[in-house]
Parts: sequence; C-alpha cells; structure tokens
Amino acid sequence: MKKLPVKRLYLFMLQTFLPLLLMTFAICWFVVLMQFLWKYVDDMVGKGLSAMILAKMLFYAAMTLVPMALPLGILLASLMTFGNLGERLELLAMKSAGVPLYRIMKPLFFSVLAVAGGLFIFQNDLMIQSQVKFYTILFSARRAAPELEIPEGTFYNGIKGYNLFVKKKDHKTGVLHDLMIYDHSQGFADARIIVADSGKLKMDEGKTFLTLMLHSGETFQNLRAQQNQPVDDAPIPYMREHFATKEIVIPFDANFSMMDEGAMRGEYVGKNVFQLQRFIDTVTLRVDSVGTRNAENLYRQTYNARYAASRLSPLDTSATAIAYRAQVQQASKAIPITLDSLERRATTAQRLEARSQMINRFDSYIGECIIMRESTAYEQDRRISHMREWHTKFTYPVACLVFFFIGAPLGAIIRKGGLGTPIVASVLFFVLYYMVDTFGVKMAKTGEWPVWAGMWLSTFVLLPFGLFLTYKATRDSSTLNVDTYLNWLKRVFRPQRVRELEPKELVVVEADYGQALTEVVGVRSDARELLAAPIISGRLLLIWQYGRDAVLMSRLKERTDALVEYLHNTTDKLIFAKLMDMPPIPATLSRWLPPDRKAGMALGLFLPISLPLLIYLGARRKLLKDELHTLIRACDELEEIINKKEYKPHTTL
Repeated sequence: MKKLPVKRLYLFMLQTFLPLLLMTFAICWFVVLMQFLWKYVDDMVGKGLSAMILAKMLFYAAMTLVPMALPLGILLASLMTFGNLGERLELLAMKSAGVPLYRIMKPLFFSVLAVAGGLFIFQNDLMIQSQVKFYTILFSARRAAPELEIPEGTFYNGIKGYNLFVKKKDHKTGVLHDLMIYDHSQGFADARIIVADSGKLKMDEGKTFLTLMLHSGETFQNLRAQQNQPVDDAPIPYMREHFATKEIVIPFDANFSMMDEGAMRGEYVGKNVFQLQRFIDTVTLRVDSVGTRNAENLYRQTYNARYAASRLSPLDTSATAIAYRAQVQQASKAIPITLDSLERRATTAQRLEARSQMINRFDSYIGECIIMRESTAYEQDRRISHMREWHTKFTYPVACLVFFFIGAPLGAIIRKGGLGTPIVASVLFFVLYYMVDTFGVKMAKTGEWPVWAGMWLSTFVLLPFGLFLTYKATRDSSTLNVDTYLNWLKRVFRPQRVRELEPKELVVVEADYGQALTEVVGVRSDARELLAAPIISGRLLLIWQYGRDAVLMSRLKERTDALVEYLHNTTDKLIFAKLMDMPPIPATLSRWLPPDRKAGMALGLFLPISLPLLIYLGARRKLLKDELHTLIRACDELEEIINKKEYKPHTTL
C-alpha cells in the first residue's frame, strides 16, 4: 500500500493548524482582555486618566494576559483542525493510507512544543516589563483622586476630610443649593459644621485646590481643643458665625502622578526564574533562622520560669549548678513532695499570688508568640507569592501541551468542524481548568496546601483527560462519538421493531382467506380497543395508576402473531407484502412500569426516579400508538385485498 509522503503531510498539517491557531488565539486574547476590563473598570473610570495612559494600560494588560489566552487558543485550534479533517474525511484517508494518528499529530506537537517554549521565554523576560509597567499604572490610578461628581440627596465623602450634602444641584450653572458641610480635616474633636443656602465649587488651573464659594449660611464649631476645662461639667465653649459670603479653600490634588517603577521591580512581578529562586532561598533561610532563634528564646524563658529559692538555670552546666541539682534530687527522694502537698502548705494569699503570676506569665508568652508570628507572616506571604510566580512560569507552557493532547484527539473522535461544537467543548474544558486552577491557587495562597500542589492541581486534573482521549483516538474508539450515543438513545426511546419474514418456497396447504379475513377484523378491533384504553389515550402524568394493561396487549400480540403465521402460507405476493407491514406488538408497554396499580403510584411519587421514567414511558407510548395506527392501516389494506379476491369468510373461527 502506497503511503502519503511524510514531508508533504507534515507541511499540510502545519498549513492547516497554524492559521487556525492565530485566529483562535486572537479570539481568546480578546475575550480574556474583556474579562480584564470588567474586573478593573472601577480602577480606571472616573480618575481623569488620559487616553495615552489608558492605551498603555490596556497594552501592558494584554501582554500579561497572553499566558492565559494561549492554552485556550491551542485547545480550540487543535480541536477545530482535527474536527475539520474528520468531517471532510481527510483524516480517514490519511489512516487508510497507513499513517497512524500519532504521526499525523507529530508536526503539530512539535509546533505546540515550540510555542510552549516561546511562552516560557516570553514570561521569563518580556512579560516582566509589561507586568511592572501595568501594575505601576494600576496602583497609580488607584491612588489618584476620583473626578469630583457630587450627587444629590446624599452625603459625598470623595474629598478627604470633608463630607458634603447637596439637596439640589443646577446642572447648567453648577450652583449647589441647600448645602451642609461636615469639616473634620483638623480631627473629629475640632469638627466644624457649615450650612449655606447655595454655593459653587471651582478648581484651580493646576488641579491642586478646590475653592468653595458659599452664600447666606452659618458655621458652628466646638472650641474644646482651645480651652482647658478645670471642671468636667462646665459648659463647652463654641463658635457660631453667620455670613453672607464665605470662601473655603480645600487642598485637593486631582492630577494623575505615576509611581516609581522601582517598587514593582522589587516584587515578584518584576523577577525572572533565577531571581525568584534566589529570593525564595534567601527568605526561606531567613524565616527558618528567625523561627529557630525565637523558639530557642521562648524555650529558655519558659524553662527558667519556675518557683525556686535558687536562680540557677536548669540549663546551666557549671559545677555549682550540677551539685545543686543533685542535692535537690536527694532531698526529693528523702521527703516525697508533690504539687498538692505544696499547695496545702501555702496560704490562700500565696496560692492566689502564684496563680496570678502564672496567668501574667502565660499572657506574656502568648503576646511574644503573636509578635513573633506577625514578624514572620509578611516574609512568609512574600515567599509564597514568589513561589507561586515561579511555578506559574512553568504551568502555562505545560498547559499548552496538555490542552493540545485534549483538543487533537477529541477533534478526531467527534469529527465536527467549524466553530460550534469545538467552541462548546473548549469552553467546557477551559471552565473546568479555570475553576480547578483558581481553587488550587487560593489554597496555595493561604498556605493550606503546599505551593507546588496548588499551582499544579489543574494540570494534574486535566492530564488524565488528555491521556485517555489520546488513547481512545489512536484506537479509533467510538466511546466519545456523539452519534454513537444518539443512536443508542434512539434505540432506547424509539426502537425500530420490524417484522422479518421469508417467503416460503413451497406452500403445501394454502391459507383459508375467508377465515383469515375474520382474524384480520379481530386484530383490527383489538388494536382500536387498545388505542382507546387509558394506558394509551389517558394523561401521561396518570400512567402510573393504569398498570401495564397486559391483558389487551398480550391478546393483541398473540392474535397478530397467529394471523401472520397463518397467512404466511400464501402464494399471493401482495398479501405477503402486507404481512411485512404489520409491526410486532410488544406484550407490555415497558418492563419498568409496575403491573400493580399501588406499586405504580408509589413509584410515581418517588420524583428523582419517576421523572426520567415518565419521559421514557411517554416516548414508548408514542411509539406504540404509531405502531397501532400502522397495524390498523395494514389490516384495512389486507381486508381490501382479500375482498377483491372474492373470498368469503368462514363461518367458524
């Protein structure tokens, strides 16, 4: 058998896959960028950012989102590539030419491997610059003051140190009516309340000061801070001022100022793999040494904390200390002393004092432990964040390979091209990946799991899917073929019941058509009776109380089979053809329908099982109804054929 040229096949696969990869990557990139805008829109809107700053922010954000969009693009592109090949039967032609699936996937695998390597280099070098600039702009935007937009009928606290209430605002002239200003810029003890009939806000050209022009109002302020009150119940002095016009100048810097990028370069977003590893090793050593030193200090303090006449430490190894401990041990052997005996010898005051000292000492130990923990918590958080970033530089490139081994075999199995089915399958897998990855990152961030376990959890979950799909695709399995399950569902809900008969080559005794005509009338009558029975014509929701109604169906099945068997002894081809049109009638509607009425009603009340069974019984009843109509129509045609032959019915059945 002649095989396809390998080089031409590889070139064809690359020419098919790479344009799709560029298209799907662009689509996924745009989708994740829109998700980013939805997440950070509050930090950008209303801050007075220029178009150039917004454009830079979006560009740097797009660069940081490349690692998230690329695996999804590879999944969708590989699925569409092999789906299109399978739908156009090109994949079947390649396999027929003797090329196995793994050789068809070989050039795409190496191209995805190159893309994954390029993604690692991009994350380790170029994306660092984008992350530093993006987070610098983002934190600068968060620090920037929002645009001044005072609402009506509610207090506005957008100006630091002031709360403003405006009852009504003239949008054309900018005049504010019925103002109330709560000034706590000098502290809440020196708060000042200003009420005015109208006013107007104006900002200077440099956007560093707000000027508030007020008309017809008054000011109230306590003077508690300016007076020393010798008597607690003395009246508190205050100042009350009426004014016709008053001008208040408020510091308010509305300009956008960029932070220094050096702060971001010192964080995990501004470091490559080697810098991250160096920082992790340094912080780990520092945290461990600090923890060991704190533990030793606390151990010494607690070990020395005892009630004894001597102040010699139990850790002292001098000759005096050793001799004293030996003397104490000999005395304890001569006169057994327990804590209970010591407590009985002490007075109540001594016992209370000892317990008080013990409680104070333990509170001191607890406070020291809290201080020690807080002193290392910041370093631990930075260590975890750097470890997460270190693993992230490897998880996304590996995710590209995992998604390829999911998309390529899945496309070869389902054999559906275009954007419909591939997008649905890709979204399902990516949602699973995103959910598992988010869970793992959260567990790693909180320290409940090791960092490596949380960051690689999504890869560990999806890798078995890729291996399973690749194995099934290489063996041409129909396990995941949608048509296989659709055909199975059709067989379950609407099985094709066809009567199969072979014409007899020799008929010894031909059937009595007169007697057969009487049987045809009886079969048709039974079929109509069954159609009118509650199990067929009644409401579907009440099917549980009808039972199987096996008497009518069994009788119809026996009479139909007997008629077909009797007329099988015929030489008339037209009559034989009509016998083939008679469908085989089942003895019961379904074996899942209980024969007893009480048992059926009990099953109908058990909703978790009865609901899918109700759908199944409805489909089977619809099929049986169609078969009964077909049987009646076949009986009518068979009666017409027999009557045309002028056969008289037999007088006895």
